[in-house]
Amino acid sequence: MSEPRDAAAIEPTSRGPFPPYLDEITATLKFDEGELAFADLLTGLEGKPTVSTRTDGGGVRGAARGMPGWGSVHTHYTLQRAAAGGYLFEFELTSKSHGKFARGVPSTRQFLSMLRDSINDPSRKRAAILGAHFSFSMDEWQPTVPLPFIPPDTLDHIPGVPKISGLDFSFSEPGSEQPLVRAFVTTYDHQKEIVVRLLIAHSLVIGPDVPDSLVELATNYVPHFVRRRVINE
Repeated sequence: MSEPRDAAAIEPTSRGPFPPYLDEITATLKFDEGELAFADLLTGLEGKPTVSTRTDGGGVRGAARGMPGWGSVHTHYTLQRAAAGGYLFEFELTSKSHGKFARGVPSTRQFLSMLRDSINDPSRKRAAILGAHFSFSMDEWQPTVPLPFIPPDTLDHIPGVPKISGLDFSFSEPGSEQPLVRAFVTTYDHQKEIVVRLLIAHSLVIGPDVPDSLVELATNYVPHFVRRRVINE
């Protein structure tokens, strides 16, 4: 795969620092046994709106406000005891409307700062799996691989005039230079929409800039799979 182009080159954005076609980005990683002062984190989150804890004290989940200029973008998070020890952390950055947050709900950067303060070695890079979901209007965008297309003759017996409307790309040797694991590109003609889903292996440092780094990484791969339509094409 060639080097990704600068995502900013294709992006005038209407949603502050995030592109308007972003639906959500998730990150999943694990803290090993002894790496996280979980009780201290619980104490800091105790009593805050949107936060709920497991009855056995082994997990916490909640939502955090977006930042000024983020529009509807906000976050959800889950941190819970893993069966093999340590803690699993799931972080979701989403553009779905949440409604008005109650007073006292921490911002996303405040929550990530609290989490960072509870980590014994906060500068350490931790292996994470990222999932990114984007939606594009077919009035403005098109897949870089023409979709949909007619399937081969071996499928011509299927009634309903079938078309192949999506592709699943896999990358056998992801690494630091090329972290993309899977990419799914699907067109929905009736909705005039293109959906792109990415799965990325990444090393993540927990801190308040996590949302920006996740969006930058994921959108860097967008031009490989969709491009803007040329006027009068």
